[in-house]
Amino acid sequence: MYLYIETLKQRLDAINQLRVDRALAAMGPAFQQVYSLLPTLLHYHHPLMPGYLDGNVPKGICLYTPDETQRHYLNELELYRGMSVQDPPKGELPITGVYTMGSTSSVGQSCSSDLDIWVCHQSWLDSEERQLLQRKCSLLESWAASLGVEVSFFLIDENRFRHNESGSLGGEDCGSTQHILLLDEFYRTAVRLAGKRILWNMVPCDEEEHYDDYVMTLYAQGVLTPNEWLDLGGLSSLSAEEYFGASLWQLYKSIDSPYKAV
Repeated sequence: MYLYIETLKQRLDAINQLRVDRALAAMGPAFQQVYSLLPTLLHYHHPLMPGYLDGNVPKGICLYTPDETQRHYLNELELYRGMSVQDPPKGELPITGVYTMGSTSSVGQSCSSDLDIWVCHQSWLDSEERQLLQRKCSLLESWAASLGVEVSFFLIDENRFRHNESGSLGGEDCGSTQHILLLDEFYRTAVRLAGKRILWNMVPCDEEEHYDDYVMTLYAQGVLTPNEWLDLGGLSSLSAEEYFGASLWQLYKSIDSPYKAV
């Protein structure tokens, strides 16, 4: 079992890196800069960095290590602007992971595609910390827009889908109308920019109905470590109510974005 899981992890990382490379290759320099630096800007918080605001803003992405591009950016700040970058403390950090979802790195990506970013965070953040993190994400959206890149951030509590919590219906948020369908889209299209791997990818299709039991077995056997994985839960069966709600949402969405709705 251990060797099987290790092989799956290697394949998962290889596919994720391939999708990152494809996303960058399909876009221009501004998109590449934003795409590459967003994890760094969320991991650190400094007045000389885009997205800075006063207050106890949550910072730090679990298991994050800067790549060559990100390290070069940090080195330039330290060398030319006298900035001293302080790493967040070790351990469980506020941000579980940063992921793109939707058309990015898919056949639907075009040179004018926007970025939908899920910033998954720990459940223990209080309301003030969540508001500060949301404000920082709004500032990062403005920074990206100044470079000609449209970015939308979505803060996702790691227990949101397990507790059936939902946002409001409007803009880019489908509220409670697509609980399972939204999670399904995330699992199918997510690209990990930084943070924990997605646990659902390690569960075989024939174990979906017993998702929690299978995951607990992997933990009990020691082949997986719980704090190294993002666990948003399994995909339960789609109810008639959600199917109907999703249809209404598609009609609502088609008013402003007919091609996305299709």
